[in-house]
Amino acid sequence: MNVYILAVHDTYLFAGTDGSGAWQRPLSEMITSVEKISTKMPIHFRLSQNHPNPFNPTTTIALTLPSKSYVTLKVFTVLGKEVATLVDGAKKAGSYQVRWNANRFASGIYIYRIKAGNQTISKRMLPIK
Repeated sequence: MNVYILAVHDTYLFAGTDGSGAWQRPLSEMITSVEKISTKMPIHFRLSQNHPNPFNPTTTIALTLPSKSYVTLKVFTVLGKEVATLVDGAKKAGSYQVRWNANRFASGIYIYRIKAGNQTISKRMLPIK
């Protein structure tokens, strides 16, 4: 089943599909918490789960750096082929958000990986068409 349109109305998410009709789901089932973004300097290295996930065609990836670091943020197929470099350079300590447009990529599972200093974190994401 392919989802062609997503819409939010009041407290529901609606999705239109390719021949399977439409469905709705309460947002309260999907949003479990909201995190306040602090203006304080971060003390931990962190890579957040992209949002939305699954997505079509763009998603946002948040990361925090406790100190100045040389950072790479790359996207790979599940077979390990690099398909995008989203960040490649020195970054000051702080919080960042990076958007990725997967419009030219096939649906499926992708891995995004950040390297900063001697630390590495990887997570999965799912673009859908």
